[in-house]
Amino acid sequence: MRVRVPRILQRMQARFYPPRYLLAILVLGGFLRLAHLLALRSTLWFDNLDLDPAYYDAWAQRIAAGDWLGSQTFFVDPFYPYFLGTLYRLFGYSLLVVRLAQLGIGLCTIALVFELGRRMGGRVIGLVAAFGYAVYGPAIFNEMEVEKTALATFFLLAAVTLVLRKNSRAAFFGGIVLALGVLCRGNILALVVPIGLYLLLREKRWDVPGMLLFLAGCYLILLPVLWRNHYVGGEYVLTASIGQNLYQGNNPYNTGGNYGQVPFVRASPEFEEIDYRAEAETRVGKELTPGQLSSYWATEAWRHMRSDPGFAAQMMWRKLELVLNNYEVPDNQDYYFLAGFSPVLRLTHLSFGWLLPLAALGILSSWRQRESRLIAAVLLIYTAAVVAFFVSGRFRLPAMPFLVVCAALGLGWLVRQATEPKRRHIALVLAAVWLVLCAAFTFQELPFYDREANIVIGWRNLASLQTRVGRLADAAGSYERALALQTDSDLLNGEVALVYLELGRLDDAERALVRATELNPDFIDAWVILGQLYEDTDRTKLAIASFQQAVTLDPTDAILRGHLAVLQNASTQ
Repeated sequence: MRVRVPRILQRMQARFYPPRYLLAILVLGGFLRLAHLLALRSTLWFDNLDLDPAYYDAWAQRIAAGDWLGSQTFFVDPFYPYFLGTLYRLFGYSLLVVRLAQLGIGLCTIALVFELGRRMGGRVIGLVAAFGYAVYGPAIFNEMEVEKTALATFFLLAAVTLVLRKNSRAAFFGGIVLALGVLCRGNILALVVPIGLYLLLREKRWDVPGMLLFLAGCYLILLPVLWRNHYVGGEYVLTASIGQNLYQGNNPYNTGGNYGQVPFVRASPEFEEIDYRAEAETRVGKELTPGQLSSYWATEAWRHMRSDPGFAAQMMWRKLELVLNNYEVPDNQDYYFLAGFSPVLRLTHLSFGWLLPLAALGILSSWRQRESRLIAAVLLIYTAAVVAFFVSGRFRLPAMPFLVVCAALGLGWLVRQATEPKRRHIALVLAAVWLVLCAAFTFQELPFYDREANIVIGWRNLASLQTRVGRLADAAGSYERALALQTDSDLLNGEVALVYLELGRLDDAERALVRATELNPDFIDAWVILGQLYEDTDRTKLAIASFQQAVTLDPTDAILRGHLAVLQNASTQ
């Protein structure tokens, strides 16, 4: 059953031949993604990976070198590193090939968006939805990152599209594809039960074979992963980081709802497992298996929430606000910061905030469709699975194809109400009020979240990368851009001073170090470097004063005390 199509759209459907227009949309989507890829290729980020991308890349290179089985229980979702490793093995090490492959996956996602929209509302709805996803900036952004989000989005959409076909074979393959999605993003596992129930209840008579075939498809993919982890680690688990991720988003230090750094964990994937293990084993006084480690941190997260339910409820609400806000919460890379280097991201103005109100309207207007209720369940349960942990813009992308289709349905409903002979003025007014209220909610500035700080982090990270590859003049410029936004940062002043010293800009380095010590008198490294600068420029009295400050802050540093004594003796001779 489809939603009733307005007459104006019926006339358009008679004229619109899908292959021709869908091809045009795919060409447009491909052009935008290729243009963004070319813009990205001219930056340092293209070949210099960091955080999650660097972690996946290193793992993939080990796989390409022949280490297909591995020796430890999977800590994170494993499909993407194997996808990368396969590409590296077939085509050699090339991040360009990876991004081109993901561009192709993005185009397949656009085609599936059309198919889902066509199935629910007709050809025009499908084309509108496909166009929306083709020009959706965060989709373009994530598809060109060396990261698993593009694959997770494609697999989830493909699984639901297959399930909506009313035959058992499609249900079986839907289970297979959904399981691949689970191995890309673990919280997709929460959708197995609702999709299985949909298959069971989609007809007047229970479709038990369809549900069982769907579950069989899931198990066909997931059971080998469970066996593999038991073989190398002795435990039947898919991954061993669920507890850590739950604690990451639900602990006394996380007051924002996004990825918040825990004091005892370094904010890098290569150290997270090590640091969480070290802290847990110190607390319990014994070694823990990967499964026990995950269970320990899950228990700690629940203990925290039970001990302070008011704080936990407030954080859950903040995470819900974040996931429903127009803002793309950054993680490995900042969408808005990268837009400064990509004209495509600056020009694609369709954002989450425009889609959410229309999508809600689309779900309400098509609620009689079983398919619409399934999509509503997918959106609600997937959103809950994100909110339960912590929020990032890339985490909600797997839900966006469904949101775009629902937004197209909502737009179609508005057109129908406005063009039918018997216009329903009350319905239009209520719809307008609903859209305004939703837009006001999703476009609101969140007082607990500092967007400008993320831009500062972007400039600082770029400066660090530029320093690492030897582009010191560019690094100084990036630090200066960051300091223009955050003048009261002792850390930024200290870091830019080191770059100034490498460039021989001694006056600038001195000003930055003096500023750093003014902002933070306990900044011992700044005092030491400032003392060295004064010593190198024959200003012994100032050097002695700086080193004395450093010794006062750390009287246990014997080398520093010895150097100060030498300077003091030399100054009296």
